[in-house]
Formats: sequence, structure tokens, C-alpha cells
Amino acid sequence: MEVILSSTERNGDARERLLTRLLDAFGEALPAPEVSLREIAARAETSHALLRYHFGSLPGVLAAMLKAQRSRELEQSSSAIHALGHESDSHPMASEVTRTSFFPPGGR
Repeated sequence: MEVILSSTERNGDARERLLTRLLDAFGEALPAPEVSLREIAARAETSHALLRYHFGSLPGVLAAMLKAQRSRELEQSSSAIHALGHESDSHPMASEVTRTSFFPPGGR
């Protein structure tokens, strides 16, 4: 059975793919605000018109990239904390270190 996507769903997927491409092109260092939309497009090997279509403007591109980058960082941090919790289950000393590091005695 073929799944038929609405134009909104297709555009959302395309926007996410484009955002991933932008983040991959720039890595950890987001483009400086003085960089042009054309320069960003060239580095991501896409067109400035496509960026304008999906993000509206240069500030829109930069805001979307920043939000996506923060989301990636949060996801990575959550995964690391989760993994640390599983490791500490098998190591009693690690469990104590984790407990006292994240939940110090006396509150906050």
C-alpha cells in the first residue's frame, strides 16, 4: 500500500532534511549573523531560494539552526545521562558517585 503524503507533510520532511544538511555543513560552529543567505546555501550545497522558501529569511535560517542544534545537544546529553544511569546499576561505586554528583546532600 502506497502512503500518500500531504504537501505539508512533504514540506516538513524536506525542511527537516534541509536543516540536517545545514547543521552537517556547519558542524558545531553556526554561521555568523553577517554571513549571507547565499553563502550559507553554497556551503550546504543548496540554493538560497530553497532556504528562503523553508525558513523565510536569514534570521529564520539561523534561528532554526540554533534551535535544532540545541535540540541535538539536549538529546545527546539525555542519552549520556541515561547511559550513565545504566552503568551505575552494575557498579555500586558509580551509583554512589552519580547520586552524590547529581543529588548533593542538603538539597539543590
